Amino acid sequence: MTLAYVAAALADWPTARHVMTVLRGHGVVITHDWTVSAEAWFSGDEQFRAGALLPDSNAQLAQSILRAVYRSDVVIFIGPGRRGAHVELGAALASPCRVILVPGNSPEEYPCPFHYHPAVRRV
Repeated sequence: MTLAYVAAALADWPTARHVMTVLRGHGVVITHDWTVSAEAWFSGDEQFRAGALLPDSNAQLAQSILRAVYRSDVVIFIGPGRRGAHVELGAALASPCRVILVPGNSPEEYPCPFHYHPAVRRV
């Protein structure tokens, strides 16, 4: 059984969800599905947004995401990514998991040297 984490910019949650669905169809276990929260955020759910902005909520989420990255066999990074996705990429590079970078549909705002790290496989 392969464990995977899919990293992407928050706004790219539909693409990330699609990738997760495809992976699940091949028997891959997703270690953390953050797209559920992202969908609630972008739907304008004010109750969710109010809770998501609390420091304790963010601290717990950060720990949960990093645990998910560390226990993954592979991290798939959907480019170009944004703030949080790059933290996840860095955590993946510091762990023994494989890292696969999938270029996104939008151009990179700036060249990120970690996208070209020798441990990153670009597809």
